[in-house]
Amino acid sequence: MPVLPLDWQGLQSMLHAAGVGAQRVEGLWWLMFWVFAAIWLAVVAAALGALRRRAAPRAVRWSRPPRAR
Repeated sequence: MPVLPLDWQGLQSMLHAAGVGAQRVEGLWWLMFWVFAAIWLAVVAAALGALRRRAAPRAVRWSRPPRAR
């Protein structure tokens, strides 16, 4: 197995966009990532809020009024 220096980049790299088109795609990808991450967090927060609200005990329970004597 050949040993490569730590700073070896080679001809292609997944982590470093080389061309203008690749940099645009990378920028678009990160934009979509953060937008969808924010949407996902909002949905999870809404679901947890709905679960907490449903699981909370109710303060007033409806029952029949007492009979007058």
